[in-house]
Amino acid sequence: MCYGQVMPQRRTKHRDAPLTDADLRALGRRYEAGEEIQALSKEIGYTYAGLNMALKRSGVKMRGHGRPSKRRVTLDDPRVSKALDLWDEGMSYVRAAEEVGVASITLRRLLVESGRDPHKHWKGEGARNWNGGRQKAAGGYIRIPVDDLTASMGSGGTVLEHRAVMAHHLSRPLHAKETVHHLNGDKADNRLENLELWTGHHGKGVRHHEAETHCPTCTCFNH
Repeated sequence: MCYGQVMPQRRTKHRDAPLTDADLRALGRRYEAGEEIQALSKEIGYTYAGLNMALKRSGVKMRGHGRPSKRRVTLDDPRVSKALDLWDEGMSYVRAAEEVGVASITLRRLLVESGRDPHKHWKGEGARNWNGGRQKAAGGYIRIPVDDLTASMGSGGTVLEHRAVMAHHLSRPLHAKETVHHLNGDKADNRLENLELWTGHHGKGVRHHEAETHCPTCTCFNH
């Protein structure tokens, strides 16, 4: 440290001096007459937050700021009744809110108030991005929701569409070592005529009709 260097003073947190009851009553009357807290606090050397809190504690009814507040939407609103009916039918709360013209965050709050789980229909036919359940997957493949036949082939409630198409064609789930080849190379083209069933991976496997054995008492290809 160099001699003669002035050390900066440590700043102390500002504390507002307490106001008397008479001061608060006078300030409250001026505020209720239309004066702003910002101007009043500057006049008496108070912080905005400090005066605001003091007036609230003294019982002064505070004014709203910005645009006039809108009437709070409740469960009695006819639009909400219609939105709840749509939600009960399976639509997501986001789409239901759009249908009736209320904010989605408002409808979510009202669903909770009515004892419903807002995210119950977040996935499925009610979802904003519902496309028949078809989802793009890694590698250009398509995944779809599982059904009774393909449940054992799926993961996370979905299954690769080309495997599901082949499984339904054969009327049985595919085995783990069976793969389905896209003849035209388009992994999203899952028409049956574009699919070919293989044993093993495409590069090293063989077509099923070329395999010597498949499974004991095999009837897998009698279709």
